[in-house]
Amino acid sequence: MPFEGQDMDRALDTPWFGNTGTIPLDAHVKLTFETELQASGTAGTAPAWGPLALACGMAQTVVATTSVTYSPVDAGQGSATLYLNVDGMLFVAPGARGTCKLGLNAQGIPVMMWEFTALYQAPTNATAAVPTYTGFIDPLGATRVNTPTFTVNAVALEMKSFTFDVGNKLENRFLINSHEVLITDRMETCEFTVQTPALATFNPWALAEARTAVVLAMVHGTAAGRRVALNVPALQIQRPASFDQDQGVVQQTINAIPLRASATPAFTIVCT
Repeated sequence: MPFEGQDMDRALDTPWFGNTGTIPLDAHVKLTFETELQASGTAGTAPAWGPLALACGMAQTVVATTSVTYSPVDAGQGSATLYLNVDGMLFVAPGARGTCKLGLNAQGIPVMMWEFTALYQAPTNATAAVPTYTGFIDPLGATRVNTPTFTVNAVALEMKSFTFDVGNKLENRFLINSHEVLITDRMETCEFTVQTPALATFNPWALAEARTAVVLAMVHGTAAGRRVALNVPALQIQRPASFDQDQGVVQQTINAIPLRASATPAFTIVCT
């Protein structure tokens, strides 16, 4: 969406019917797209989607030859300049900040779903750049082997689908002498659909009623340089949704919210 905003009606009084013109204001750009969720292929090397994470209010911590960790920050968030070439029309979107969702479905390709708002610039004619894909490696499908860990409250649930929403709140702060897209708040949410376990194994109703904070851990990938882990140290289970059937098997969708009571991040994404 290369030219979002509002068209302010001049609303002039005239002795005739008809429009009196509008003025485009609050001009900005919105972009939504996906990248495959994979590490870089080399432990301690940032993945190609790392700059996007930084523009979504995260900090990057690199431990050489070991890990790259992304964790949310409350101030000093980065931004990005995004480029889109459509048949020779180059759209440059500076000052982009956004939010993202991590999505993983069994027997599918895990993805990061990005949503950015940026400052508007008029498009120009430009030759399409030659893309460089060396930072992206072939993805691993989400399978029992490739996704060895999915636990909630230390219980390995049989998961069909999973979504983690970073939940950044974006605001267009367009003032005289200042145009900026801000991240002003963050409300993470989590949703997962699992094969209904026995209550003795996992009781979401009891956890929801007691507001018990539990740990969520997910790891996709098994080899060094290909692992991506999501860690949520304090997850509050909310009211479980209704049951349904999938392939004749009863399953249920559970909603939850990461909690935060200190400066400790509500989640981390770790590539190892």
